[in-house]
Amino acid sequence: MNQLIHRRFVNYILLNASFQNRIGLFDGKTAVSIYLAMAAEAFPDFAADAASFSFLEEIQEHMSFGSPLGFGSGMAGYGCVLEYLAGKDLLAEDTSELLEEPEKHILGFVYRAASQEPGLNNGISGMGMYLLQRLKSKTPPGQFQQLLLKEAAIGCVDQLRKLWDAVRKEGKRNIDISLWNGWPGVVLFLNELRKTGWFEPEVTAFLQEMVEFLWRIVQKNRQNWHWDYLSCWLAIFQAGFDRADYTLHPDKLKLFDKQLQFGFASIEHIAARKRMWYALELSIIERQFEQAAAGKAARKIKKLAEEGLEQRPVPELFPPGMRQLEVPVGLLEGVCGTALPLLTMETGRYDWLSMFGIFVKQSHAEKN
Repeated sequence: MNQLIHRRFVNYILLNASFQNRIGLFDGKTAVSIYLAMAAEAFPDFAADAASFSFLEEIQEHMSFGSPLGFGSGMAGYGCVLEYLAGKDLLAEDTSELLEEPEKHILGFVYRAASQEPGLNNGISGMGMYLLQRLKSKTPPGQFQQLLLKEAAIGCVDQLRKLWDAVRKEGKRNIDISLWNGWPGVVLFLNELRKTGWFEPEVTAFLQEMVEFLWRIVQKNRQNWHWDYLSCWLAIFQAGFDRADYTLHPDKLKLFDKQLQFGFASIEHIAARKRMWYALELSIIERQFEQAAAGKAARKIKKLAEEGLEQRPVPELFPPGMRQLEVPVGLLEGVCGTALPLLTMETGRYDWLSMFGIFVKQSHAEKN
């Protein structure tokens, strides 16, 4: 592990993250808290664990009626991180107690069908993912609250179905296939909900329909490569991955290998802030299906990212924004969007990705 690079990340975050108002997982302090918690585990001499929880306390103290609610920029993502840390025994507090007030607003948001976006970032799927994480809580809410959460999760499926039917009816061609804002995130949510057995067979049928839609996109573009296609592939590979009888058709694996060959030619052109997330996605696919091409591409992108980090100071890669003068720290092209995937690949600790419905095979050594 490159301890020097991570020390630079930690120092830069500690100097800048407290001066911004963004609280989200994709854009702010919630991402910082999970990176610092993992950095403290990997590098005990960093003493980053106390800082991790200080950011969580800042968010908790400044919560208000007007706080953002979304998974990417607000309380839903914050709640998922609390549940993850509690599940790892890194947080002793009762999460149901901590989330009691914001959860009322999150449920109200879902019941009003306030979002017309499908994705994980600040769309319906992100809210649904929060609801599922809460229902798996180490300190679950009361039975009546659990019923409300379950009902809201099923409501998310209805809202996504209506949104998808409208998209098909209008015949839109420019459909978002990015992981965070588009339909691959819907697949991850539906796949996670499918594991509960609720609202069947509707959920499985909808999931299969979405997977087939993503499959048609990559098939249609078999002679091309755009890095958003990687999100389609990741979602296709994840759907049903938990089943003991799950196998991916050889034609799909063959097409992925073939299409990725086109991707190799454009690796040098990937924006610096996006490199490590693409490397992480490829490493996940490599672990799932022992895909040599994915592993080769992941290592090449990771090496390119590390070289860039060694050659350029962190403030130059992640300068403050022009308007609000806030350093980008979140998972969406912020400091943590590079630091956390890098640390994940170095340590083999992929379990935090379960917040997004992404699961990865771990070796026996990593489990222990």
